[in-house]
Amino acid sequence: MLRRLLVGGQVVIVGSQNGLRTGPTPLLVLYTFRRKTASLERTVLVLIPKDCHGRGVSSYLRMSKSYWDVAISQDDRYTAVGVRSLPESINRERKERLFGLVKKIGMEHLGGFKDTSVLDAGCGTGIYSDLYADLGASVTGVDISNSGITLLNESEIRGNFQQASIDDLPFGDNEFDLTHSFSVLYHVVDDSEWMESLSELFRVTRPGGLIVLRIAWQEHTKHAADHVKQRSKNEYLSVLARTHQCQLEAVYPFADVPHYERLLKTLHRFGLTQAQNALSDWIIRTDRFKTNPTQRVVVFRV
Repeated sequence: MLRRLLVGGQVVIVGSQNGLRTGPTPLLVLYTFRRKTASLERTVLVLIPKDCHGRGVSSYLRMSKSYWDVAISQDDRYTAVGVRSLPESINRERKERLFGLVKKIGMEHLGGFKDTSVLDAGCGTGIYSDLYADLGASVTGVDISNSGITLLNESEIRGNFQQASIDDLPFGDNEFDLTHSFSVLYHVVDDSEWMESLSELFRVTRPGGLIVLRIAWQEHTKHAADHVKQRSKNEYLSVLARTHQCQLEAVYPFADVPHYERLLKTLHRFGLTQAQNALSDWIIRTDRFKTNPTQRVVVFRV
């Protein structure tokens, strides 16, 4: 129900509303109108997650599975696991720009992927599972999202996919030649779950195999959002190198940040889809991407 209030000469409508494509929680919707004669001079809309206000992290911890179910079911294959304010073409390009790096890692560290067993931990919509399968690997994928797993099982991507959390993997020890987890671990915001997730990735990877991560690789830990906690590289080294005796083999930078990213997001905010798509096409065509300032692909040898 919406209520009208007169506050400081403004008509303020306050209420809760479901059904908006902004997440799984109800929203507190605040509309503010400035009146000038009989017309509306200005409109401001503020959306506040009703269940998360003032305690967003704890809400995400309770609802992380629902969060990703909604994201994957509502967006295209690339935007669902990308940046929702960027167009599909940019999100696709950002993922596929790492394909060459994945192939390079396979050749340099494994001698190729043919007949290797690969676990895609946090496989999402199967973008990298599809790549590994095309390169000759035997692919297994897990994801916390039922929507993602249903999508994959209905697709033509070759592999065995099942719903599971990466802090409790349903596999035996030493099952995989390579364990891949891209853009997943900084979404595990609970510290104990994060440590257990790394331990599980180690447990299921055979001795001599690889753990390949796309993570924030920085000096200090940063809680960037309710659903993003970027740990320091020393924390990763503490668990994998010191506790589990993995060897840090390589750290690769990559360029996936589009120039004019802020402008692209502004165009999205104002619904200027045609302008956003035209700018996106130009960015891709002219290769206007810069090196990601915080993230790296990091390779550990078990």
